Amino acid sequence: MASFSIPFKLIVFFLFFASSHAFSSKTIASTEAEALLKWKASLPNDTQTLLSSLWGGSNHCNWTGITCNNAGSITDMILIDYELELRGRLSSLTVLFLYQNHLTGTIPISIGDLQNLSQIDLADNRLNGSIPKEIGMIRSLWLLDLSNNHLTGPIPTCIGNLSNMNYLYLWSNNFFGSIPDQIGMLKSLFDLQLSNNNLTGVIPDSIGNLTNLEKLVLHFNGLSGSIPTSMGNLNKFFGELPPNWGQSQNLTSLLISNDKNCGKIPFELGHATKLQELHLSSNHRNGEIPMELGKLTMMNRLYLSDNHFSGKIPSEIGLLSKLEQLDLASNNLSGPIPDDLGHCFK
Repeated sequence: MASFSIPFKLIVFFLFFASSHAFSSKTIASTEAEALLKWKASLPNDTQTLLSSLWGGSNHCNWTGITCNNAGSITDMILIDYELELRGRLSSLTVLFLYQNHLTGTIPISIGDLQNLSQIDLADNRLNGSIPKEIGMIRSLWLLDLSNNHLTGPIPTCIGNLSNMNYLYLWSNNFFGSIPDQIGMLKSLFDLQLSNNNLTGVIPDSIGNLTNLEKLVLHFNGLSGSIPTSMGNLNKFFGELPPNWGQSQNLTSLLISNDKNCGKIPFELGHATKLQELHLSSNHRNGEIPMELGKLTMMNRLYLSDNHFSGKIPSEIGLLSKLEQLDLASNNLSGPIPDDLGHCFK
């Protein structure tokens, strides 16, 4: 997830007036107070009752959770742990952070009216239903986090309209269907996380269009087919190899070299028994070479050079009887070359 220094659970920033219009500070204050009251009136009765106990008096700057600047203009609204349903309309919102509350129900189609939104974070709630197609109308959006809810349905194709998107988090929901090809239209995307859903089908070839992508998380779905060759265009990946890649029983080649990858080789990779080529050279990997690689008896090419591996060369490498090429140069390995490498007759 993207990093945000936010010491509270629910925050909404408001921008209630267009910069192309000139208002007096008194007019601005009254306009903003009126907008708050209109929003409150559009909410369910129980929520209106709650806000009426928090928002009283003629000076809205003294209302609970409201902060104003010296001119009396609202700068932010902070409501902690109040169970507000996500309804109503505030067309000037730029940032909508409602994460880690108890929001229920569906995402309203009126969210498409919030044309000025740049960030939406509704993670860790109890939202259900599908993502409304109207969300594709918010062209200024660069962060959308709907993770850890109960959302369902397919990922809408309108997601491709969000050309400014940098961070898209839809993990831990109940989304089904295939990953839409339109995902490849998000050329500005840095981080895409769709794990822990019920997605099926193949990884779309259009993923290779996301040349700015640095993180891609798709595990714990029902995806099938091969990893598209277009993913070779993504040369900005960094981070550790996920252990669950060892569950990829049909994986035959894994080539991630000349990147910013770090961390250890997960020993679980030894379960990917059909792996024939492993190319992890010129990264920042460290730790010991796991002896579990000796289980990859189909392996014929193993390139681990130019990293920070330490310890001994595992004798289990000698079990790779089909191994033709082995490159362990430019590491921090120690100890003797194991005699068992003599069993690699090829």
